[in-house]
Amino acid sequence: SACAFALLVASSVSAQACVDLDRYYGIHHDIAVIAAEIDNANDRAHFFGGVLRLAAHDFMDYDQTDSQDPMGMDGCLDWNSLSNAGLSSIWSEDSELHRLYDDKHSDISRPDFWVIAANAVIRQTSVDNDLDLINTFYWGREERDVCPGSAARLPTTENCQQVEGVFLERMGLKWKDAVALLGAHTLGRGHSEFSGHHGQWVPNNRLAQVFDKQYYQELVSRAWSPRQASINPPLQDFT
Repeated sequence: SACAFALLVASSVSAQACVDLDRYYGIHHDIAVIAAEIDNANDRAHFFGGVLRLAAHDFMDYDQTDSQDPMGMDGCLDWNSLSNAGLSSIWSEDSELHRLYDDKHSDISRPDFWVIAANAVIRQTSVDNDLDLINTFYWGREERDVCPGSAARLPTTENCQQVEGVFLERMGLKWKDAVALLGAHTLGRGHSEFSGHHGQWVPNNRLAQVFDKQYYQELVSRAWSPRQASINPPLQDFT
């Protein structure tokens, strides 16, 4: 899933500069410092999963069929959309990630920074810190501040056709790529105040900080049953 994630965040790239290894790994170090200062597993899992979600929600609005405005990785989200609810805890003027960008890295584009941050999370949470995506990374993504309609391109939880419509038809991926991307849910957790769904896909918050295949192992090995996640709005998920 790490490779599929890296390939997708490389969309919308224009070659403007070469990779600066000191900067790239410097940001990795900065992300590690932020994570280490979070004093409980719940919030740390939220941070790791949130950084990946931030980058994913940026690139998942890519539409290969829209020649006028394909969007993609541009550092722009519709912050008023419920699809992006909760991401302001990861990226806002008061968030640690935003302050890091403003204080040390604002000379690079916002989408480049989001990708490096996501790559850092994958590396630091992978088994033995083995997933280093440096060889898939390119600088030069151009940022934008306004992206009308971007949230409408994101997948919803309505049905499985959402996966096919967004990942295969609009983004041009294969089923294998889509499956790999969905595996990123192994990190982080849901919050009822944001999505209406509460909890993590793996047994506990400690495991929700490990980037591995536990998400799919849980789907296959456990007997899942429906539960009422929210009354207003009416939402059902599984436990």
